[in-house]
Order: sequence, then structure tokens, then C-alpha cells
Amino acid sequence: MMKPDIQTLARIMVSCLQNMAEEGDLPPGYHSFEDVFGFSADDIDGIHTHKTGVGDGVWFRLKDGRVISAHAEESEANPALYDTVSN
Repeated sequence: MMKPDIQTLARIMVSCLQNMAEEGDLPPGYHSFEDVFGFSADDIDGIHTHKTGVGDGVWFRLKDGRVISAHAEESEANPALYDTVSN
């Protein structure tokens, strides 16, 4: 698990919103990261960049133990699934 500095974290968060918008997963208009994902940068404990069975991507591990994908979907919280085995 990567614990990014605030500039890196901000870049990743903005990129996730941009990707969702480009893929048509957001309705038109302004959306804050917190509105879409339901958490803020302060809630993030770290970032995973690989998930077993899925491959490369971005998953936010929150301080409360939840894991949220780059598409704002809850994912399995088991740490053994992330950053360990490539497909």
C-alpha cells in the first residue's frame, strides 16, 4: 500500500473524477470528489495499485478499513487481495 503525499493524492483524486466524467459515469455539472466518493482526502489511509484477479488500478483504503475503487464502488477490504500478486 502506498501512502502518497498530499500533492500526489490530490492528483490521483482529480484523475479519478476526470476518468469517470470521460467514461460518462458522472452526470453533467460540477462534482466534488467527496460528493462522488463519499469520503475526503483526510479519510484515506493509503492507495493500492493492484488487486488480485482484477489487475492494475486504483483503490483507496480508508482509515475505517473500507476499500473504494476508482469508480466509487466499495471493494473487498481483505489486504491480502491488494498489491501482492500480479495477474
